[in-house]
Amino acid sequence: MGLLKVNAVGNVGKQPELRYSQAGKPFLSFSVAAGIWNGKEEVTEWLNCTLFGPRAVSLSERITKGQQLYISGKLATRQWQGQDGATRTSLDVTIDDIELMRAPKGESAGRSVAEEAAEMFEGDLESIPF
Repeated sequence: MGLLKVNAVGNVGKQPELRYSQAGKPFLSFSVAAGIWNGKEEVTEWLNCTLFGPRAVSLSERITKGQQLYISGKLATRQWQGQDGATRTSLDVTIDDIELMRAPKGESAGRSVAEEAAEMFEGDLESIPF
């Protein structure tokens, strides 16, 4: 069995959608547009991304359309029939790691790393290891 992994930096294409599986597990779905240089010009590739688990819930209100992200995860291709009968192919990424980089123009990037660390350590700033 092999593994196909992808690392990408791109912008969120549509507002993320938080949903729950039939078993009640949360997952966040969104698309990311990443530019790739093909030797002549930059070509945009669209990645359909899914983030599972508790991070899906916590990031659902922080990730917004247009925001720049770094994502890393397992890559798979999927083929399907369009309404016109043509076969389409999509690139799907099951996210293992995600970093919020830049917010869309005119918006704040959200909480700082220090603010998130303080929340993790329940406000006890002296116990933060940096």
